[in-house]
Order: sequence, then structure tokens, then C-alpha cells
Amino acid sequence: MDPAIALQRAERRALSYLLIALAIFIATLFMPVHFATGWIRAAAEAAMVGGLADWFAVEALFRRIPIPGLAQHTNILIRKKDALGDGLARFVREKFLDTPSVVRLIQQQNPADAVSHWLGSYENTRQLSAVLVKVASGVLDVMDERNVQAFIRRALDTMIDRLDLSQSAAAILDTLTRNGRHQALLDETLDYLVELLNEPQTREFISARIVDWLKTDHPKKEKVLPSEWLGNKGSDMISAAVTRLLAQMEADESHQLRQAFDRAVAGLIERLKRDAEFQAKLDTLKTQLKGDTALNAYAGGLWNEWRSWVKRDLARDDSVIGAKITGAAAWIGQELAHSASLRTALDAQLLDAAERMAPGFADFVTDHIRSTVHGWNAEHLSRQIRLSVGQDLQYIRINGTLVGGLIGAVLYLIAQAPVLLARAY
Repeated sequence: MDPAIALQRAERRALSYLLIALAIFIATLFMPVHFATGWIRAAAEAAMVGGLADWFAVEALFRRIPIPGLAQHTNILIRKKDALGDGLARFVREKFLDTPSVVRLIQQQNPADAVSHWLGSYENTRQLSAVLVKVASGVLDVMDERNVQAFIRRALDTMIDRLDLSQSAAAILDTLTRNGRHQALLDETLDYLVELLNEPQTREFISARIVDWLKTDHPKKEKVLPSEWLGNKGSDMISAAVTRLLAQMEADESHQLRQAFDRAVAGLIERLKRDAEFQAKLDTLKTQLKGDTALNAYAGGLWNEWRSWVKRDLARDDSVIGAKITGAAAWIGQELAHSASLRTALDAQLLDAAERMAPGFADFVTDHIRSTVHGWNAEHLSRQIRLSVGQDLQYIRINGTLVGGLIGAVLYLIAQAPVLLARAY
């Protein structure tokens, strides 16, 4: 049934009780004076008083009643709407969101046990993964590409600004050269070069370069000389010579080229650490990197490729990301279930967080309640409350009429008791 229609019926019912009491009272005025007549009249009179008093009490909540001296105390819900909001906010804060209550609630719920039990179900972890996948997909859909690209550029610029190229490179080289590690790296490089020189493709490349040199710089001689033979022999000689030199370097730890390599590395480290001009060049390089359109475009391209891959994966039924989330959630549940110390630590962390966050959370909720109630339309609020509880309030009027009549009848009997006793004796 429509709440408005139900309220109207309840109001008519309460009014009918009051009208019945009025009709009985008027009827007794025309009856002969008698004990029974007086008793009924007293009951009807008291019923009218009770019904009218409760009618006033109920109506005073929702509208202004123009009775001199009392009107200022009516229309309570509309006049006191903001005060009611403040009181509700204060009540919620003091009785529900105070720090001891929040901490006690967490202690009673044993959140770590609840989490481990909930995550122990595959269906729950699957649903959690599905929700997180939808959230992630939605976030990717609503993200502004321009803002993301601008953020990436700012992040890249910030990272470059914070990076001390000279000191960082010096530290890396210091680490690489400690205990002769760079010599081991040099040995690996020499081995690779020897293998490369012994490759047929490498010798063919050297031979071709020798022939090209003869044709370019000595075209007349090249016509009478066996160019192909010279190229092949030259390639073999060069490869053999270089291979022999590299083998000597690899076998002799004190080889002069190794020592030259040590000096070059040490000199580079020293310049990185102390050469202001060299450091200035690196700083200039940083500035160039920040303004380099190709680098920014590359970073933006990486984001677009990553975003596209994630969206495609999230849209699949067998999403890799979704499977990882499900597996991670199940693993967390298993670890919590098997480790009492981990559950105790988690509960302790939650209690500590609750103690620190409860005051701020209480302020947020109470401010929200207060501002929300203050923003409501007072008349609309009054009307909605009346539709919600108005039917029950009409029973107050009915009870007031009935109880008032009963009290009036009892008081009449008490008042007439001396007369009745005198007649009896």
C-alpha cells in the first residue's frame, strides 16, 4: 500500500476515536443527572483531553500549530533539523566510532582467522580475482591518456634529475674493478674476440674490405695484382696476428695492454669523480635526455603497449593477471592458515592501525553525517519521516484517547467514593 494512503487511513482512524469521545460527551449533556451518566461523561471528557493532547504532541513534530505561547515549540523536525544532524553525528561518534569500540570490534572478529578462512575457498579467491580484474579494466578505461603521458614525462624527468650520472657511473665502475673483476670481464671479451676472428664470416668480411681498399686507393695496381688472393691472405694474416696478440694478453696478466686498460679505467673513474668539466658534460647530457622527443615517445609507447596488453589479457576468460591474483590470494590464505604467528602479527598490525586511524575515520564519518543532514531539505525530510513512522504515531493518539478515557473513569470513581460510602452506611 502507498505510505501516504496508509497514513491517511491511520489519521482518520485516530480522529474517529476522538469524535466518538466527543459525541459521547455531547450526548451525556442532554441525559438526566445520574451517577452512571456522570461517570460516562467524565470518561468521555478525559478521552477528549488525552486524544487532543497526543494529537498536539504528534502534530507539533511535523508542522507549526498557531497556538499563542506554544507555536514556537512546534514544527520541531523542520526547526531542529541541523541540531538533529549534529546530535546524530555526535551519537555515532561517541557510541560507535570511539577508539575503544573500534579496537574491541576488531578483537572480537579475529580478522586474520576470518581472512585465512575466506581465502581458503577457491570460489572466494576466484570471485576476488574477478572483481579486481573488473576494477583494473575499468580504471584503464577511464584513465586520461594525456594525463598519463604527462605523468610519465614528469616521472622520467624527475628520475633523470635525481640521477647523478658521474657519481653513479663511478660507483659502478668501482664495483666492477674491485679485486680485478674488470680483468675477468676483459678475459671473457678476449675469448669472444678470438672466436669471432676465427669465424669464416669474419675473415670473409676482412678480405672483402682489403679488396675494396685496393680498388679504391690503388685502382691501377689492383688490376694487375691478384686481389682476391691478397684479400684472403691479408685476412688470414690479420686474424692470426690479432688472435696471437689477444692470446698473449690473455696468458700474461702483466701484459702492457692490460696495464693500459687498467690505467684507462682508473682514469675514467677519477674523471667521473673529480673532473668538473666532465661532470658538466654529463649534466648537459641529462638536460638533453629530458628534452629528447624520441626518449619521451619511447616511454609513451611502452605505456601504450603495456596498457593494450593488460586490457587484452583482462578481457580473456583465461587471464594471466587474473590467474596470478587468484594464486596470490590462495597463497596468502594458506600461509595465514598454517602460521599462527603470522595471524597474530596481522591482528596486532590491524589493532595498531585501528588505534591510529580511528580518530581520523570518526571525524570523517561524523563530518559526513553532519554535512549530509545539513544539506537535506527540511520540509522534505519532515515529510519522509512522517510517511515512515506516521502510522505508528497515530496509535499514540488512539492510545491517548483510550487511556485518557480509562483514567477519567477511574478518577471519577475515586472522586465519588465518599458519596457512595455515605449512602451505603
